[in-house]
Amino acid sequence: MVIKNNTLKNHITGAVRFEERDGFLLPRRFTRKQADYIVKNDFLAPRSKMSAGVVLEFITDTNSIAFDAIFLETSRNYYSFTVYIDDILEHNFSEENVESGRQVNIEFELENVMKKVQIYFPNLFETGIKDFIIDDYFVMNKIEKGKSILFLGDKKGQTSYAGNTSMDSRERNFIFPI
Repeated sequence: MVIKNNTLKNHITGAVRFEERDGFLLPRRFTRKQADYIVKNDFLAPRSKMSAGVVLEFITDTNSIAFDAIFLETSRNYYSFTVYIDDILEHNFSEENVESGRQVNIEFELENVMKKVQIYFPNLFETGIKDFIIDDYFVMNKIEKGKSILFLGDKKGQTSYAGNTSMDSRERNFIFPI
């Protein structure tokens, strides 16, 4: 069963808005007003489109997940989609020497029980996804979250390891419930 982009939006954290291009859902971390200001800076403009801190998360009983991804603007030439199942790192889909415009298909199998799935988007690419597929007649429930606080620091304090996006993710390491 293909999950529509409008449904996927409800399961993505770390984005304040979304754009669509050629069927790909592109999460955006900045409001339109902020993006219009940032675009004036040649260094920051491409980085503002990157999907650092964006996570697709839900509860499901599906046996498999598959989706297409596209990688657009970047500051580096490698990506990583990191997948946690019930808070345990299960998959790290990554590739080096990736050129802008590259499209990939990501697929993985799961146990047939209810589980929490978290898919961390690449940090250093503007990333879009489409054709997100789970098994027919299975559920995809939203994870409800309360208020939280984000702790910010310099890059050394937060680490920088883009080979595994969850290791450098604000969501996983520096946001705490209050």
